[in-house]
Amino acid sequence: MVENVTSRDRWVMAVVAVIAGILMLTVVPNIFISAMDAVLKGIAVKLSTIPNPDVKAAPQIVTLFFPLWGALSMIAGATLLAIILPLYRGERWARAVAIGMAAIPAIAGAYLSGPIVYFAKNAMPLFLVLMTIGLVPYFVLLLWGRASVGEKVGNFFLFLALGVTAAWSFSNAGSSLRILMSRTDFSALYVFLLGVPVAMIGVIAVIVGIPFLAARTRAGWWLSLVGLLSVTLGNILLYLSGLTSPEFLLGIILGVVFSVVSLTLLLVPKIGGRLGCASIDAKSALFHT
Repeated sequence: MVENVTSRDRWVMAVVAVIAGILMLTVVPNIFISAMDAVLKGIAVKLSTIPNPDVKAAPQIVTLFFPLWGALSMIAGATLLAIILPLYRGERWARAVAIGMAAIPAIAGAYLSGPIVYFAKNAMPLFLVLMTIGLVPYFVLLLWGRASVGEKVGNFFLFLALGVTAAWSFSNAGSSLRILMSRTDFSALYVFLLGVPVAMIGVIAVIVGIPFLAARTRAGWWLSLVGLLSVTLGNILLYLSGLTSPEFLLGIILGVVFSVVSLTLLLVPKIGGRLGCASIDAKSALFHT
């Protein structure tokens, strides 16, 4: 996160946070409702034309995770509005929290892309709008302020990779859970049963780590490291399950690639690695006024 900001910079960030918060409370719920409706109808059509036993539990997964991400996005919007004054005043914790809240609809939009592309391609604008609502404030809050181009580029790719890894790994875990729920014989899926919770826990750690990492704390660095290692392990376990669906294997391979890229950026000394080996002064970690 760029540290050197002026009162005008804080004003800009506060306005961005207000707009994002309002959109998360008004537009985002409608996006999730429309997306869920389109995907459920698409699932029904696909099952009626090409019966696939691994898709039988898709409606349950959609009705579980779509409302969950919708609720998290609304809570994130309410939080953004609640911290506007501390953000404008330059209180040290507020900017990091705002970055973490903006990450939620961005990750949710990336997660929605999978089901929408597979079951309801005509609804693609929905996840694109949702991602935009999250990504714009995410990167504005992260990068706004005076800093070297190298620092901003490094932060951009690191935090982009963290969000992509979280979204993709959650999607892999959700697809795996759908397959598990569609099966009646688990005797050949014990590795699968381990991989799903490992990946899910890793995703939670990565998402929770984003605001702490944005605050330039060692705790955030270690939390992100543990989360990335967990999602990498989870994706590998899912790969070892032996399922051979081309779409599934591609998702797992990309999940591993994204997590390895994120780990690399986190460990590079000039990008994220400096936080793992040096203590950051908490009083100077967020804002300089």
